[in-house]
Amino acid sequence: MNARGVFMGPGGIRAGWRFAAFAALWYAGDWLVFPLASRVHRFSDTGFTPEDLLVYESAGALYMVAVSALLVRLERHRMSWFGFSLGRGVLRLFGTGCLWGGAAVTLLLLIGWSCGYVRFGGAAEHGAHLWRYLLLWLAAMLVIGLDEELQFRGYALASLTRGLGFWPAAAVLSLAFAGAHVTKPMETAPDIINIVLLGLFTAYSVLRTGSLWFAIGFHAAFDFFALAFYGSPNTGNRGLPLAHHLLDTHIDGPAWLTGGAQGLEASWLLPALLLLMAWLLRRVYPVTRYPHD
Repeated sequence: MNARGVFMGPGGIRAGWRFAAFAALWYAGDWLVFPLASRVHRFSDTGFTPEDLLVYESAGALYMVAVSALLVRLERHRMSWFGFSLGRGVLRLFGTGCLWGGAAVTLLLLIGWSCGYVRFGGAAEHGAHLWRYLLLWLAAMLVIGLDEELQFRGYALASLTRGLGFWPAAAVLSLAFAGAHVTKPMETAPDIINIVLLGLFTAYSVLRTGSLWFAIGFHAAFDFFALAFYGSPNTGNRGLPLAHHLLDTHIDGPAWLTGGAQGLEASWLLPALLLLMAWLLRRVYPVTRYPHD
Protein backbone atom coordinates (compact mmCIF):
# COMPACT_ATOMS: atom_id res chain seq x y z
CA MET A 1 0.00 0.00 0.00
CA ASN A 2 1.43 3.40 -0.99
CA ALA A 3 1.28 6.50 1.18
CA ARG A 4 -1.93 7.66 -0.48
CA GLY A 5 -3.55 4.32 0.28
CA VAL A 6 -2.87 4.81 4.00
CA PHE A 7 -5.16 7.83 4.05
CA MET A 8 -7.52 7.21 1.13
CA GLY A 9 -9.87 4.34 0.36
CA PRO A 10 -12.58 3.63 -2.24
CA GLY A 11 -14.97 6.01 -0.47
CA GLY A 12 -12.47 8.83 0.00
CA ILE A 13 -10.66 9.57 3.26
CA ARG A 14 -10.54 6.43 5.42
CA ALA A 15 -13.00 6.33 8.31
CA GLY A 16 -10.31 6.17 10.99
CA TRP A 17 -8.66 9.37 9.77
CA ARG A 18 -12.04 11.08 9.48
CA PHE A 19 -12.84 10.25 13.08
CA ALA A 20 -9.32 11.13 14.26
CA ALA A 21 -9.59 14.60 12.71
CA PHE A 22 -12.99 15.13 14.31
CA ALA A 23 -11.78 13.83 17.69
CA ALA A 24 -8.77 16.18 17.64
CA LEU A 25 -10.95 19.21 16.91
CA TRP A 26 -13.53 17.98 19.42
CA TYR A 27 -10.83 17.75 22.11
CA ALA A 28 -9.49 21.18 21.19
CA GLY A 29 -12.95 22.56 21.82
CA ASP A 30 -12.59 21.76 25.51
CA TRP A 31 -9.75 24.29 25.63
CA LEU A 32 -11.41 26.90 23.46
CA VAL A 33 -15.13 27.09 24.20
CA PHE A 34 -15.15 27.85 27.92
CA PRO A 35 -12.41 30.53 27.83
CA LEU A 36 -14.14 32.27 24.94
CA ALA A 37 -17.58 32.02 26.56
CA SER A 38 -16.10 33.39 29.80
CA ARG A 39 -15.25 36.60 27.99
CA VAL A 40 -18.93 37.40 27.50
CA HIS A 41 -20.50 35.76 30.55
CA ARG A 42 -19.55 35.35 34.20
CA PHE A 43 -20.38 31.77 35.15
CA SER A 44 -21.83 30.81 38.51
CA ASP A 45 -20.08 28.44 40.92
CA THR A 46 -22.19 25.50 39.77
CA GLY A 47 -22.33 26.38 36.08
CA PHE A 48 -25.91 25.12 36.03
CA THR A 49 -28.02 28.26 35.95
CA PRO A 50 -30.10 28.65 32.77
CA GLU A 51 -27.89 31.58 31.74
CA ASP A 52 -24.73 29.49 32.28
CA LEU A 53 -26.06 26.61 30.23
CA LEU A 54 -27.39 28.84 27.47
CA VAL A 55 -24.10 30.68 26.96
CA TYR A 56 -21.79 27.67 27.27
CA GLU A 57 -23.86 25.25 25.22
CA SER A 58 -24.56 27.86 22.53
CA ALA A 59 -20.82 28.36 22.14
CA GLY A 60 -20.33 24.59 22.10
CA ALA A 61 -23.05 24.04 19.53
CA LEU A 62 -21.67 26.75 17.24
CA TYR A 63 -18.21 25.21 17.54
CA MET A 64 -19.54 21.73 16.67
CA VAL A 65 -21.47 23.06 13.68
CA ALA A 66 -18.31 24.82 12.46
CA VAL A 67 -16.09 21.76 12.95
CA SER A 68 -18.57 19.44 11.24
CA ALA A 69 -19.11 21.86 8.36
CA LEU A 70 -15.36 22.22 7.86
CA LEU A 71 -14.77 18.47 7.70
CA VAL A 72 -17.61 17.69 5.30
CA ARG A 73 -16.58 20.65 3.16
CA LEU A 74 -13.03 19.29 2.89
CA GLU A 75 -14.49 15.96 1.78
CA ARG A 76 -16.91 17.65 -0.64
CA HIS A 77 -19.95 16.36 1.20
CA ARG A 78 -22.97 18.18 2.51
CA MET A 79 -24.09 18.36 6.14
CA SER A 80 -26.81 15.86 5.23
CA TRP A 81 -23.99 13.27 4.91
CA PHE A 82 -24.24 12.81 8.68
CA GLY A 83 -27.94 13.61 9.02
CA PHE A 84 -27.83 17.34 9.71
CA SER A 85 -29.83 19.02 7.01
CA LEU A 86 -32.40 21.82 6.96
CA GLY A 87 -34.53 20.26 4.29
CA ARG A 88 -38.08 19.10 4.07
CA GLY A 89 -39.50 17.31 7.11
CA VAL A 90 -36.94 18.62 9.59
CA LEU A 91 -39.46 20.45 11.77
CA ARG A 92 -41.73 17.42 11.89
CA LEU A 93 -38.87 15.15 12.96
CA PHE A 94 -37.69 17.65 15.56
CA GLY A 95 -41.20 18.12 16.90
CA THR A 96 -41.81 14.37 17.06
CA GLY A 97 -38.56 13.91 18.98
CA CYS A 98 -39.64 16.63 21.40
CA LEU A 99 -42.99 14.90 21.98
CA TRP A 100 -41.31 11.56 22.65
CA GLY A 101 -38.74 13.07 25.03
CA GLY A 102 -41.35 15.00 27.00
CA ALA A 103 -43.69 12.01 27.11
CA ALA A 104 -40.92 9.70 28.40
CA VAL A 105 -40.13 11.98 31.35
CA THR A 106 -43.80 12.60 32.12
CA LEU A 107 -44.56 8.87 32.11
CA LEU A 108 -41.72 8.18 34.56
CA LEU A 109 -43.10 10.86 36.89
CA LEU A 110 -46.69 9.64 36.57
CA ILE A 111 -45.61 6.13 37.58
CA GLY A 112 -43.90 7.65 40.63
CA TRP A 113 -47.01 9.71 41.35
CA SER A 114 -49.26 6.65 41.12
CA CYS A 115 -47.04 4.95 43.72
CA GLY A 116 -47.26 7.95 46.05
CA TYR A 117 -43.66 9.10 45.58
CA VAL A 118 -44.26 12.26 43.52
CA ARG A 119 -46.32 15.32 44.49
CA PHE A 120 -47.08 18.32 42.29
CA GLY A 121 -47.36 21.64 44.13
CA GLY A 122 -48.10 24.10 41.35
CA ALA A 123 -45.76 26.63 39.74
CA ALA A 124 -42.35 27.28 41.31
CA GLU A 125 -41.99 30.62 39.49
CA HIS A 126 -44.68 33.23 38.98
CA GLY A 127 -45.52 36.25 36.83
CA ALA A 128 -42.75 37.70 34.71
CA HIS A 129 -40.18 35.36 36.29
CA LEU A 130 -42.11 32.32 35.06
CA TRP A 131 -42.06 33.53 31.45
CA ARG A 132 -38.44 34.66 31.67
CA TYR A 133 -37.19 31.31 32.94
CA LEU A 134 -39.45 29.35 30.62
CA LEU A 135 -37.82 31.05 27.62
CA LEU A 136 -34.32 30.74 29.07
CA TRP A 137 -34.75 27.04 29.81
CA LEU A 138 -36.25 26.30 26.42
CA ALA A 139 -33.33 27.99 24.67
CA ALA A 140 -30.73 26.39 26.95
CA MET A 141 -32.07 22.87 26.56
CA LEU A 142 -32.38 23.27 22.80
CA VAL A 143 -28.69 24.11 22.45
CA ILE A 144 -27.74 21.30 24.86
CA GLY A 145 -29.55 18.84 22.61
CA LEU A 146 -27.95 20.35 19.52
CA ASP A 147 -24.44 20.43 20.98
CA GLU A 148 -24.39 16.92 22.43
CA GLU A 149 -26.08 15.22 19.50
CA LEU A 150 -23.60 16.85 17.10
CA GLN A 151 -20.81 15.53 19.29
CA PHE A 152 -21.96 11.94 19.71
CA ARG A 153 -24.43 11.22 16.90
CA GLY A 154 -23.25 13.60 14.19
CA TYR A 155 -20.06 13.49 12.13
CA ALA A 156 -18.44 11.10 14.61
CA LEU A 157 -21.15 8.48 14.18
CA ALA A 158 -21.14 8.86 10.39
CA SER A 159 -17.38 8.43 10.13
CA LEU A 160 -17.15 5.48 12.55
CA THR A 161 -20.13 3.75 10.95
CA ARG A 162 -18.26 3.63 7.65
CA GLY A 163 -15.29 2.00 9.36
CA LEU A 164 -16.81 -0.22 12.06
CA GLY A 165 -20.46 -0.62 11.09
CA PHE A 166 -23.39 1.15 12.69
CA TRP A 167 -23.89 -0.68 15.99
CA PRO A 168 -20.20 -0.89 16.99
CA ALA A 169 -19.91 2.84 16.21
CA ALA A 170 -23.07 3.62 18.20
CA ALA A 171 -21.77 1.56 21.13
CA VAL A 172 -18.38 3.30 21.17
CA LEU A 173 -19.93 6.75 21.07
CA SER A 174 -22.62 5.89 23.64
CA LEU A 175 -19.89 4.75 26.03
CA ALA A 176 -18.05 8.01 25.34
CA PHE A 177 -21.32 9.89 25.97
CA ALA A 178 -21.62 8.20 29.36
CA GLY A 179 -17.93 8.79 30.03
CA ALA A 180 -18.44 12.53 29.62
CA HIS A 181 -20.86 12.36 32.57
CA VAL A 182 -18.65 10.27 34.87
CA THR A 183 -16.74 13.33 36.07
CA LYS A 184 -19.92 14.79 37.59
CA PRO A 185 -20.12 14.20 41.35
CA MET A 186 -22.42 11.56 42.87
CA GLU A 187 -22.72 9.49 39.71
CA THR A 188 -23.93 5.89 40.16
CA ALA A 189 -23.91 2.75 38.03
CA PRO A 190 -27.65 2.96 37.14
CA ASP A 191 -27.22 6.55 35.96
CA ILE A 192 -24.21 5.74 33.78
CA ILE A 193 -25.85 2.60 32.35
CA ASN A 194 -28.99 4.54 31.48
CA ILE A 195 -26.95 7.29 29.82
CA VAL A 196 -25.38 4.61 27.59
CA LEU A 197 -28.87 3.33 26.76
CA LEU A 198 -30.12 6.85 26.01
CA GLY A 199 -27.17 7.27 23.66
CA LEU A 200 -28.00 4.00 21.90
CA PHE A 201 -31.65 5.01 21.56
CA THR A 202 -30.86 8.39 20.01
CA ALA A 203 -28.34 6.71 17.71
CA TYR A 204 -31.06 4.25 16.71
CA SER A 205 -33.34 7.17 15.89
CA VAL A 206 -30.69 8.41 13.44
CA LEU A 207 -30.56 4.95 11.84
CA ARG A 208 -34.35 4.81 11.38
CA THR A 209 -35.02 8.43 10.39
CA GLY A 210 -31.76 9.20 8.57
CA SER A 211 -31.63 12.50 10.44
CA LEU A 212 -30.22 13.99 13.62
CA TRP A 213 -33.32 16.09 14.22
CA PHE A 214 -35.45 13.50 16.01
CA ALA A 215 -32.49 12.87 18.36
CA ILE A 216 -31.94 16.59 18.93
CA GLY A 217 -35.61 17.11 19.77
CA PHE A 218 -35.75 14.05 22.04
CA HIS A 219 -32.58 15.05 23.90
CA ALA A 220 -33.63 18.68 24.34
CA ALA A 221 -37.14 17.78 25.54
CA PHE A 222 -35.96 15.02 27.88
CA ASP A 223 -33.59 17.44 29.61
CA PHE A 224 -36.10 20.30 29.58
CA PHE A 225 -38.93 18.35 31.17
CA ALA A 226 -36.75 16.41 33.61
CA LEU A 227 -34.58 19.27 34.83
CA ALA A 228 -36.22 22.59 34.00
CA PHE A 229 -39.94 21.85 33.97
CA TYR A 230 -40.47 19.23 36.66
CA GLY A 231 -37.30 19.95 38.65
CA SER A 232 -35.78 16.48 38.89
CA PRO A 233 -32.46 16.41 40.83
CA ASN A 234 -29.15 16.67 38.98
CA THR A 235 -25.75 15.45 40.14
CA GLY A 236 -24.06 18.51 38.66
CA ASN A 237 -26.06 20.53 41.18
CA ARG A 238 -25.10 18.36 44.19
CA GLY A 239 -28.10 16.11 43.76
CA LEU A 240 -30.59 18.96 44.03
CA PRO A 241 -33.10 20.39 41.53
CA LEU A 242 -31.74 23.22 39.41
CA ALA A 243 -32.56 26.72 40.62
CA HIS A 244 -35.50 28.40 38.88
CA HIS A 245 -37.13 25.21 37.65
CA LEU A 246 -40.73 25.82 36.69
CA LEU A 247 -42.94 23.38 38.64
CA ASP A 248 -42.88 22.76 42.38
CA THR A 249 -42.49 19.00 42.13
CA HIS A 250 -41.54 16.86 45.15
CA ILE A 251 -39.90 13.54 44.28
CA ASP A 252 -39.29 10.98 47.02
CA GLY A 253 -39.16 7.21 47.32
CA PRO A 254 -36.74 4.44 46.34
CA ALA A 255 -33.93 5.40 44.00
CA TRP A 256 -34.58 2.38 41.74
CA LEU A 257 -37.93 3.94 40.82
CA THR A 258 -37.38 7.70 41.02
CA GLY A 259 -33.63 7.84 40.32
CA GLY A 260 -32.89 9.43 43.70
CA ALA A 261 -30.33 12.23 43.79
CA GLN A 262 -29.19 11.27 40.28
CA GLY A 263 -32.54 12.27 38.76
CA LEU A 264 -35.09 10.50 36.61
CA GLU A 265 -32.49 9.30 34.11
CA ALA A 266 -31.16 6.94 36.85
CA SER A 267 -34.52 5.18 37.32
CA TRP A 268 -34.50 1.46 36.60
CA LEU A 269 -37.81 2.00 34.81
CA LEU A 270 -35.98 3.82 32.01
CA PRO A 271 -34.41 0.77 30.28
CA ALA A 272 -37.84 -0.85 29.82
CA LEU A 273 -39.26 2.45 28.56
CA LEU A 274 -36.40 2.88 26.07
CA LEU A 275 -36.92 -0.67 24.82
CA LEU A 276 -40.60 0.07 24.25
CA MET A 277 -39.78 3.32 22.47
CA ALA A 278 -37.21 1.57 20.26
CA TRP A 279 -39.93 -0.91 19.23
CA LEU A 280 -42.32 1.96 18.49
CA LEU A 281 -39.62 3.81 16.56
CA ARG A 282 -39.14 0.80 14.34
CA ARG A 283 -42.89 0.67 13.69
CA VAL A 284 -43.19 4.39 12.93
CA TYR A 285 -40.01 4.50 10.79
CA PRO A 286 -39.87 1.00 9.26
CA VAL A 287 -37.14 1.70 6.68
CA THR A 288 -33.47 2.08 7.58
CA ARG A 289 -32.36 5.46 6.19
CA TYR A 290 -28.73 5.67 7.35
CA PRO A 291 -25.87 5.97 6.52
CA HIS A 292 -26.08 8.27 3.52
CA ASP A 293 -23.87 8.06 0.43
